[in-house]
Amino acid sequence: MSNKQKKKNSEKKLTKEQQLEKEIELLRAEDAYLKKLRASGINIPSRLLKQNRESSMNSEKNSN
Repeated sequence: MSNKQKKKNSEKKLTKEQQLEKEIELLRAEDAYLKKLRASGINIPSRLLKQNRESSMNSEKNSN
C-alpha cells in the first residue's frame, strides 16, 4: 500500500472532533510560523494570507 493510501485510510478513521483538533493544530502552527516571519521583518503579502484562510475554510465546507 502506498503512503497516500495509508494516509487516506487513517484520515477516514478520524472522528469529526479529531479532524477539527488536527486542523486547529495545523492552523496554530501556521499562525506561529507567520508571526516568526513578521518578527524577522519579512512582509507577507495579504493576498497570500487571504488565500490560505480561504483554502482552510473551503476544506471545512467540503468535509460537511
